[in-house]
Amino acid sequence: VMYGSRKYAVTRINSLMAPNITNLTIPNTVRKIDADALDLCGFSTLTIPVGVTSVGSGIAMNCPNLTTVYYNAKSATQPTGSCGNLFSWTVRNVIIGDSVEHIPGCFCGERAFSYCKNLRSIVIPSSVEQIGVDAFVGCKNLDTVYYNAINCTTRYSRYDGPFHTTNISMLFIGDSVQKIHLYTIDTVQTVFSKNTTPPVVDCYVRDYGYNSYSYVTNAKIFTGTGTNVVVPCGSLSAYQSQYAWSNNSISDDCVNV
Repeated sequence: VMYGSRKYAVTRINSLMAPNITNLTIPNTVRKIDADALDLCGFSTLTIPVGVTSVGSGIAMNCPNLTTVYYNAKSATQPTGSCGNLFSWTVRNVIIGDSVEHIPGCFCGERAFSYCKNLRSIVIPSSVEQIGVDAFVGCKNLDTVYYNAINCTTRYSRYDGPFHTTNISMLFIGDSVQKIHLYTIDTVQTVFSKNTTPPVVDCYVRDYGYNSYSYVTNAKIFTGTGTNVVVPCGSLSAYQSQYAWSNNSISDDCVNV
């Protein structure tokens, strides 16, 4: 921005709250977006740049025209004690960038895309290493998840996985996924895995409300009953031999010629 005759880089957005702002470009120099900073603005599309490292709760939670979010912040976190979803419930399209490593969330309950009731599908890129607690909770129409995170390290309790309380119909697991944590997606109707090697199920769970962990023995990757799992041709026995996958109805995608 220009101030007098000098040009300054914008590194922080504190507050706009202007309904007449219908088009907003956040510069790549921005590192921090404060809580409620973009509230009440009139834009329909919002892009969070890759360099943003801190996002306050409700940065665009009351933007009635917001429908599409391009979330590119590589490793943004929310300040301690900041406990709220980031975006308006009107959001129906979320595109998470291929370099994103952290989808915000922590033990006190930040929920990055929670209660976006018009959101129907989401792609988790292979770059993602952490998905915050309750990140998509309350997205009641979220139907399809494309899960490509190779080695997500976040651990959850039984009550706060990122897709807790959602009703996922289809889960697509990418061919490079190495590990899935227990309670990441606890209930789903149909799973299509492209991985010939069954992803390892991390059975260490966080004790609810505490920063301590316990190991769950005899754990199943999906806690619901009746999950159908379709695996690559030739890998059926590998999945059937893994206890964590064994409570599912498993079939392969071999085609009889």
